[in-house]
Amino acid sequence: MTGMPMLEFAVTSAIDELLSLTAEEDEDCWWDLVWWLQGHGGRHALDAASRLSGHPEPSHRQAAADILCQLGAGPGRAPLDSPYRDEALALLLSMVEREHDPQVLNSITVGFGHLGDERCLASLSRLHTHPDVTVREGVVFGLLRRPEAAALDLLITLSSDSAPEVRYWATFGLGQQTEQDLPRLRDSLAARLADDDPDTLAEAVNGLALRGDERAMPALLAALELPARSHGVDLTTEALYAMAATTADPRLYPHLLAHRDDWLQNAPDEELPEELLAALARYATTGETG
Repeated sequence: MTGMPMLEFAVTSAIDELLSLTAEEDEDCWWDLVWWLQGHGGRHALDAASRLSGHPEPSHRQAAADILCQLGAGPGRAPLDSPYRDEALALLLSMVEREHDPQVLNSITVGFGHLGDERCLASLSRLHTHPDVTVREGVVFGLLRRPEAAALDLLITLSSDSAPEVRYWATFGLGQQTEQDLPRLRDSLAARLADDDPDTLAEAVNGLALRGDERAMPALLAALELPARSHGVDLTTEALYAMAATTADPRLYPHLLAHRDDWLQNAPDEELPEELLAALARYATTGETG
């Protein structure tokens, strides 16, 4: 290493340490090294990832994909604004065409989600029916926040996937990660109201409530009767405020008052949430207080 610049030496050392780990067994250390390389490795990390991208060992290719997915990002700078985005995307697009290992495919498709480009859609579409759930999970992440109709249709399909973790992320994407409000989107959320996965159900309720779709009302009312926090962190509260502000349904008003009183009792020095105030104001104007 004699004569090697300090940063290049640090990147080489980090890469060597990363490749000695197993992503699953040493997850925290793996990601600490990946995040350091993403934020500080710059061109040296890009060159290392390029070399690793064609390595015969899957863990080496996974390291390359994990580094590339947010290379150059950091505080105040998203992956989309990275100076290495185009080169990283080109490498990932090349990798996905020849990759067969599920974990590496997961890393690549997650990278597509971070980098965001319509050129990724063809690969995501091809992989959305992959037999390995790890790959389909990555595909869902790759599709989140995509504006294209094809991406929305793929998320709708994946929202009825056989794996609950895939259904959950797809339903989250449809409910909270897009402002689109189309009949087929609402219908796909409504279909999840019968889901046996509680997290997926909560996302469906929230997504419909945000759109004022009263098909969510029975499930929302049932969730509101459960003990606090047993039905998902904050989701039921968000759904309550959104549905109440949209529909002014008198059945929701007592729950709003309970939220207000609980807030005033436990956080008297803090202002009430704007969403709660907006919902209460809706009842003040309609008189629908039950």
